[in-house]
Amino acid sequence: MSRQRRRLCIIGVGLTVMLLTGCGSTSTEQQQGTTGDAPVQPEPGAVLSGPLSLVQEGTNGSAGGGELSITITDDGAGISLANFALENTACSGQGVTITSEGWSKKTSFNQPSSIADGAFTLSLGGADGATEVKGQFTSPTQADATIVISTTERLPDGRTLECDFGTWSWTGVTE
Repeated sequence: MSRQRRRLCIIGVGLTVMLLTGCGSTSTEQQQGTTGDAPVQPEPGAVLSGPLSLVQEGTNGSAGGGELSITITDDGAGISLANFALENTACSGQGVTITSEGWSKKTSFNQPSSIADGAFTLSLGGADGATEVKGQFTSPTQADATIVISTTERLPDGRTLECDFGTWSWTGVTE
């Protein structure tokens, strides 16, 4: 067999193997990043909780850690309650530093925050700050989220101090 014919034969075998095994091809679902699986829905009535892990420091605030827990509605379609806490906080600006052993916030939603396609967004803010939670259920009993935390502190002289505590990650599991 000539050298050129042997090379064509090897190339032909290689292409045949690639076609048979699907190497080098991509399905439409893979190109779009979907798996065809239905979105994960949470377990109705579950309470998921877990610690916060710092992802990116805030511009002028810090905390030693924190926790978040969420309560799923009895029908599994929304979140009815969120408990949030930060520990050992400090915030500096305008020539002052405010420190605290920590603080917590409990938010009951009169209208439950909806869960759509296994994803949720919570705004735990108020007059004193904003805590934004964006998450996704990874199983009926587990969710991952990113949390951005900021507060507004009133100083004794009446001024206010905006405190940025940064971005945190959270994995909550059923208790």
